[in-house]
Amino acid sequence: MIPGLLMVLAATRVSGSWGLLECFGNVAGCLAYFGLAIYAFCLCNQVVGIEEDRLNKPDRVIPSGLLETRGALERLALALVAFPLVAMLLGGQGLTRWALAWELVFLFYNLFGLDRHWFTKNVVFIGLGVLVLLAAAWEIVAPLDALAWRWIIVIAVIFGATLNLQDFRDVDGDRAMSRGTLPVTMGQDRSRWIVAISIACTPIIVHVFLFAPAQWSVLTQSIEIGLTALNLLVAYRTVRRRGPAADHTTYMLHTYWYCAVIGAGIFVM
Repeated sequence: MIPGLLMVLAATRVSGSWGLLECFGNVAGCLAYFGLAIYAFCLCNQVVGIEEDRLNKPDRVIPSGLLETRGALERLALALVAFPLVAMLLGGQGLTRWALAWELVFLFYNLFGLDRHWFTKNVVFIGLGVLVLLAAAWEIVAPLDALAWRWIIVIAVIFGATLNLQDFRDVDGDRAMSRGTLPVTMGQDRSRWIVAISIACTPIIVHVFLFAPAQWSVLTQSIEIGLTALNLLVAYRTVRRRGPAADHTTYMLHTYWYCAVIGAGIFVM
């Protein structure tokens, strides 16, 4: 919800759509669109992962008995129909295409086991998912242009390439479920250095493709320094701070960077 809202605000600033009714409509449309996007994905994810959730996440609604599988399937079917219909009402055929693309991406991910390997789980699914969702957020406000595409593609590539970070939190569980995550496949030390170096190199890519083409100001320079500091902190913690709790904090810091770099577009684009 937060990344989508930040991208809507960036598109609003770039397009100059600051009228009160326009802003209200854009924000309301964002909440409706991304609420359904998240709802449909979570339903599908939990329907497919019932047996695993019984072992690892028994508090989820299906294994805990709060919701029957049939009820979840009925809600999923309804959400899969309602989501593109709402997208059509909000943004016509353009937004509907992104809604259908999101459904295709997460259905393929959940039904064909893309979460079983680090490359398809993070690089492919996260990269494509971020691209599809951020593009939709922009089109809620305005047509996609070259500037929007540059920001969306760069953010999607970086986040997809670095989100193997999330798999350090539960290596034992992933090994027990025969998941080929990066730390399971390559070992803890090697995979931590790979992820840390990738994150440490992120400021270079962000500078070249996002900040360098923008007009320099004290504000943009300060934002870039802040983003760089957060990247370096995450890279350091990836190597030096280990354990489920520490790794979860490191992962959350990286998601804050993801939100922050999208939010930077409000001021930099």
